[in-house]
Amino acid sequence: MSERRIQEAISNGYEFKTNEYFNKSFNMIKENGAFLILYAFVCFLISIFVGVLPFISLIINIFISFPLLVGFALGVHKYLKTRDSEFGDFFNGFDHVGPLAVLYLLNMLIALFILVPFFMILFGSIISSGLIDTVQIEDVIENIITPFSISMITVMIILGVYLLVSLRWAPYLVVFNKFQPINALKTSIKLVNKNLSSQLIFMLLTVLIIFGGAITFLIGLFVALPIILVADYFAFADVTGLNDETSEIDDLGKELV
Repeated sequence: MSERRIQEAISNGYEFKTNEYFNKSFNMIKENGAFLILYAFVCFLISIFVGVLPFISLIINIFISFPLLVGFALGVHKYLKTRDSEFGDFFNGFDHVGPLAVLYLLNMLIALFILVPFFMILFGSIISSGLIDTVQIEDVIENIITPFSISMITVMIILGVYLLVSLRWAPYLVVFNKFQPINALKTSIKLVNKNLSSQLIFMLLTVLIIFGGAITFLIGLFVALPIILVADYFAFADVTGLNDETSEIDDLGKELV
């Protein structure tokens, strides 16, 4: 059912119901927020521990980043199906660590392939301007901040945001739909680009929520992170028909009103 819905969404487009996804996410936080917030806190502790390690942290992140990320969706998905969940359900992403690690590497390669040329051009402009021989920070700033460099940085930021938005559903496709990593990346891009404007608005809201969580002395991030990732799960489930077999996903928004 879900794969057919995916193809229909790619072929015919879909309605992206941003308000509905966030409403369902807020309701899920009210209903099952203890596990979600605790899981966010555990993910934070893991990231801190891995971050202080030397070069090995880069290797560790390959194997833990996506499994931890999809944990929010897996925990909520299990709860919707059974109305029961255990804290261990949020770590079931590690059941898919192999393909998710490959997916993480592919994401890194795509980012490098697209963004590195811009860094090379900027570095080349620095060398050509003679800044490589100067040690005066004022000269560096004055010569680097030019209309050309600003335009290049702007393009890099736009490309970075586009990649973040377009590729973000690939881990879900690997875990829930058993897609191979390359196919998951292609499908994620096709799905997101079918309604890119709405997807960008959704991501803008997530940035605002993260910012709101950050200004509350970091504690708010442990609530903000589950809100946006659970909302994204609901968006993915709706667009792909992940939960078409049951009505729980539609009933959730009504139960706590």
